Amino acid sequence: MFINLIILSLLGSLVNTVPLGQINSISICNSSAFKYYQEHPSNPRKYFQCDPWGDSTERECSNETVWNNWLVKCDQAHNLKNLTLNLVLEVENFDCTLEKNECINQGVCNNERKCECLPQFTGEKCESQLQSMVEDILNQNFNLTNFKLQLSEAKNFVNATYYEKYRQQLDNSTYSKLNDYLDMFKDGIRFDNLVNSLVEKILKEIYPDTEFLAFFYPYEQPIGSLLRLMPSMLSYSRYSADRYVHVLDHFKDVLTQLIDSLKLHESNLTQKAVAYKNLTLFLLKKTILMSNGTNSLANRTVESMRLEDGALKEYLRFNFDIIADSSEHLFGMLEQFHVSLISQFGFGNFSIYDINLKNVGFDQVDQVFDMYTDIKAASGRVWNALNNFGFWFITNFLSSL
Repeated sequence: MFINLIILSLLGSLVNTVPLGQINSISICNSSAFKYYQEHPSNPRKYFQCDPWGDSTERECSNETVWNNWLVKCDQAHNLKNLTLNLVLEVENFDCTLEKNECINQGVCNNERKCECLPQFTGEKCESQLQSMVEDILNQNFNLTNFKLQLSEAKNFVNATYYEKYRQQLDNSTYSKLNDYLDMFKDGIRFDNLVNSLVEKILKEIYPDTEFLAFFYPYEQPIGSLLRLMPSMLSYSRYSADRYVHVLDHFKDVLTQLIDSLKLHESNLTQKAVAYKNLTLFLLKKTILMSNGTNSLANRTVESMRLEDGALKEYLRFNFDIIADSSEHLFGMLEQFHVSLISQFGFGNFSIYDINLKNVGFDQVDQVFDMYTDIKAASGRVWNALNNFGFWFITNFLSSL
């Protein structure tokens, strides 16, 4: 089961939804109340670290510290948070009768103002689908034919006709190379479109919150939504900074299994992969030659255009550290931010879901926006790097067969 933590479990680290007598590391990490970190039901020094695909690791705090579910780390017992803030109560009070919280995907708002979802959906607004392509790939049940049919029905890919309008802007050799590649797919989905779509779908399941944050616009969100993000974002960022190598290895395992499936069900893969690599290298060389007059790519290959494992891991570590530092900074501002809101609007005179960053005028606003901007930028870099890595991981392997 793959669930977007930030959308699905905002501030979920404050709530234990599993009966103590029924909990174990597997069930808690596979529950619809998924969180990256789960407290242990009976031992305050222990906690569970959960992967988005349901695996779990039981961990224990050292040096007489205990698990602090509020700060998502091992801490001294006297630092445990007393969760009595009015802000916490208001943030937790999800109400599906409000216009921005309406249930979707045929979910129904019940008498407790919570969404009741169909079995295949979950989340506060029933926004997350539980179907997992990654599970199908790992269990060798992935149906490539159905996936391609869905892509065809979406009809969001350009074809040779699209490029005809650029005919006058391209030299003969470039247009000819491009046409040769496009002619291979007159009656089907292009190789690059297929592989890009497969990689993106896998990433959405293994790195769901990275995608969410990469396309998140803080100024468009109510203050309540931003505040709901903070605790969950802290949990996600600490997990990512700690487990980025493990998650990347899982991503590569899924890609390897996918390649086996593609070889069984897709024809002429090597020919298509080689054709795309040759086109890419031709266009890259052409671009460099036009920009500086020298063919600096003469002795380079397409393989050298992507980050290798070691460089990618360092790149992920660098950006996940930025996300973690910014999330911790934001979280540290949570209480003072609430005090400033009360100071400007008056206690009980406002709803955090009726105002956004444009409506408030105190000093923390610029800081909050800057932190979210840094998180968005770092998440975007991670998302793009992983998409590029996944695409060339598959393409290079197939072209070498």
